[in-house]
Amino acid sequence: MSPLINDGATLHIQPRAIYLPGDILTFLGRDDRLTTHRLLGIFPRNGELHCLTRPDSHEHPDAPFPLSRVLGRVMGGECREDAILIPWRARLKALGRFTAHVLRRLILGARSQA
Repeated sequence: MSPLINDGATLHIQPRAIYLPGDILTFLGRDDRLTTHRLLGIFPRNGELHCLTRPDSHEHPDAPFPLSRVLGRVMGGECREDAILIPWRARLKALGRFTAHVLRRLILGARSQA
C-alpha cells in the first residue's frame, strides 16, 4: 500500500460492522499472511459475503475472499493520514473499479453463454 503504508509498518486495526469501498483493510490472505489492501466492494457468493480488494500500486484486484477473513480497518499506526481518513475521491475511485470489474465479469459470462 505504498506510499500510504510502508511494508512492515505497525498498524492499528479495528473490526467494523460495515466496511465501505475505499477502506483499507487488513485480512488473512490465502497463505494466512497478514495483508493490507484497499476494499473495492463486497458481494454475495455461495451464501457468504466476499470482498474484492486491490493494492493501490497494482492494476488488477486480488482474488475474492470471504468477509470472515477480514481482521479490521486501518485506524492508525505508521501510515499517512489519508489511509485513515479516506478522501471521497478515493472511495469513488474504488467503487468505480468495483463496478468495472463486475461489468467485465457479466459481459464475459454473457459471451461464454452465447
